[in-house]
Amino acid sequence: GLSIFFTDISERKEREAELKRYEELIETLPVAAGMNRPGEEGKFEFVNQAAVDLLGAESKAELKEHSPADTYANEDERKQFSERLRETGTIDQYEVQLTTLDGELFWASVTAKIAVIDGEEYIIGIIEDISERKANEQELRYKTRAIEHAPIGVSLSDYDQEDNPLVYVNERFEEITGYTAEEVSGRNCRFLQGEETDDEAAATLRSAIEASEPTTVELRNYRKDGEMFWNRLS
Repeated sequence: GLSIFFTDISERKEREAELKRYEELIETLPVAAGMNRPGEEGKFEFVNQAAVDLLGAESKAELKEHSPADTYANEDERKQFSERLRETGTIDQYEVQLTTLDGELFWASVTAKIAVIDGEEYIIGIIEDISERKANEQELRYKTRAIEHAPIGVSLSDYDQEDNPLVYVNERFEEITGYTAEEVSGRNCRFLQGEETDDEAAATLRSAIEASEPTTVELRNYRKDGEMFWNRLS
């Protein structure tokens, strides 16, 4: 005779379908995602295509021959990251310099979490390339230093606020006027004017500002101690 056995596998099929949805979701992420066992030798067991592209691998199979430890540019940084993850169980947006499989350096923001899946411990990680942002931050630092140490007084005001208040002055501005940055913050720069300030020059300056046009005028201004000085103001 013929024996037929029936087994209800609905739960397994539901789990498989759910897993497939998660995999599809991870594949659509614009950032690299991966999963590995803890430890230096814990190779990638799962990666999405974004991780393959970011780390310069030819395929997922090639990337799975490596562990996340292979991508750290600095060994001390890797150890520090691992120790912190072991202590806290999760790390959010940790900025570190990584390297592709070809040795190309880049800045990354790494988020990682230790998770237990089917009784096994894994590390789930997200890697975002922030090289462009770091470059912009570096450029901004250079420009800020240049303005801060410029040999002329520099001030910035917020034209969108009422009465166009000062929001920044550099060190040379403080030296010229005798006022500290804290003392001038939130004030319109007309407080430097006084009795002998030429009304016509001040009006020219106001008109140019209102029209959003560049101008240069020479004004009699006054330092904090009351001493008058000539200010060539652009």
